[in-house]
Amino acid sequence: MTSEALTYLLNHLVFQQAVPCRIDFKIDTQYDPRAAEQTYTRVTWTGGDVHAADFEVDVPDGPQKLSIMRFTISTRTRIVKTPDGNIPPDNEDPPEADVIMDATIDFMMEYLVQGATPDEFEEAAVTEFFGRQVPFNMWPYYRELVQNLAMRARLPIPNLPPFRIVPKAPPVAK
Repeated sequence: MTSEALTYLLNHLVFQQAVPCRIDFKIDTQYDPRAAEQTYTRVTWTGGDVHAADFEVDVPDGPQKLSIMRFTISTRTRIVKTPDGNIPPDNEDPPEADVIMDATIDFMMEYLVQGATPDEFEEAAVTEFFGRQVPFNMWPYYRELVQNLAMRARLPIPNLPPFRIVPKAPPVAK
């Protein structure tokens, strides 16, 4: 993929909305909010599907065709007790008995396509956009929703770091 292809895509997509389209929120029934427990937050997310759609809207000059692109992202947030104070590495699942909250939230991220059509975008540019820009746009909506759910359930508020874009690996020398 060329940087021109990604720049072209970035210049033609306008973020519209983040919609939580599925929420699965589970709390350990044995959890007592009055108990002072040491906890940590485990956060993961994965990309899902990409869909493009066309539709018409009525404007004063007559019907206008619009294109949108929708990207789905699945997030998972767990609040986990640390009775011994040890946090397992990120690549290890926490023991189920220690999980206080397990929230899976899927988001539909919608972008308006302006001045182009979705089929003009290179697949590699869409993949790059999906891996970097879409999660960046989703993050504040995700943070607000999962923290709000935890607060309403009287759980420890999940500690979600700012979204960090992972740098690309340098090209391999030949």
